[in-house]
Amino acid sequence: MRYHLSYLLLSTFLITTGCWSSEATTNPLVTDNTEYMTVLFSNEDSILEEASFYDALLEMQRLFPEKHFPFQIVYASERNVIRYFNVSTYPTLMVLSGDDVQLKIEGNHSKEEIINLLTNTLKINDQELSYHHIKH
Repeated sequence: MRYHLSYLLLSTFLITTGCWSSEATTNPLVTDNTEYMTVLFSNEDSILEEASFYDALLEMQRLFPEKHFPFQIVYASERNVIRYFNVSTYPTLMVLSGDDVQLKIEGNHSKEEIINLLTNTLKINDQELSYHHIKH
């Protein structure tokens, strides 16, 4: 009887451990390896600090209308995504290429700083940037 109880407890533990580890090792966001995905991790306590991130992303779309900027917001309630990317600071902005994190910006930053980091990461050159400043 004791053997069966030990076996039952051990098998239950192994099954639940397998579920935890598969959740932690599988990227919950579907991203394409050929393009960048920008993800903003948000919670209601950091709404005011997030304004510069939204402003920067809107400015990027205005400056580079021919570029495609896939964007997704992940809320603090989406625990499996938060855990997978090990996010502990809000707001956090990441640029992903498949499973690779190309850029991670945590906390409060200016719109200009975010734009500079994004243009460097997304490999948008200065000629394109100056062209759009002159054009608009």
